[in-house]
Amino acid sequence: MIYPRLIEEIHQIEITSRCNLKCEYCMSPYMKRKKEDMSEDIFRKSIDACKTLVGRGTQKELWLHGIGESLLHPQLLDFCAIARKELPDLKIRLSTNAILITEEIVNGLVESKISIYISLHQPAKAAKGVLVAQSAGIVEELSINAVTAPSDWAGQLNWPQTVHPAFCGYLKNGWAVILADGYIDTCCVDADKEGVIGHINDWEKALLKPYSLCKPCHLMPPMEI
Repeated sequence: MIYPRLIEEIHQIEITSRCNLKCEYCMSPYMKRKKEDMSEDIFRKSIDACKTLVGRGTQKELWLHGIGESLLHPQLLDFCAIARKELPDLKIRLSTNAILITEEIVNGLVESKISIYISLHQPAKAAKGVLVAQSAGIVEELSINAVTAPSDWAGQLNWPQTVHPAFCGYLKNGWAVILADGYIDTCCVDADKEGVIGHINDWEKALLKPYSLCKPCHLMPPMEI
């Protein structure tokens, strides 16, 4: 694969960069960029980009999360409904720490056919939400990776790293992340927008490429680079 390359999948839409936790092993508390919710206009443009890529046969799935807690977005369920209406056959998931899960949220996710990945950080606070989501059958995975396979966020944190090296799916598969403010990033762990390559308003001109965090990251660029 020759780089830079065109986007083949909008792998993540970061609907919010805000979080309700301040974990020492996460970049969220130290992030320099603004913590904000994605606007509906930016979200709809992001979904339209996904639709285009579905039509090209390259968009295989979509995650509604980024460096933030997705359930904090005040329009979460509206966004889920929009995504499902526009992308009826696509696998759509979101990631959450489960603390804010309620029956109303679970019912909305069930209606929109969206499953969740739970990253467990505070079990006591998350326990009720986990049970509600599990009873509805929407939990794909319950992870404690922050403890069992921690990373240093490509050298952005002074933290132990035991996670096994692997090839970067973003560079290997042509994945992009739409940040909460509409900018397009090459990378899923970029806390400070160093890997920004464009904006959703002009997304088809954005080119994916390795950047400064690739070298220290445990997610290695593909061998072709």
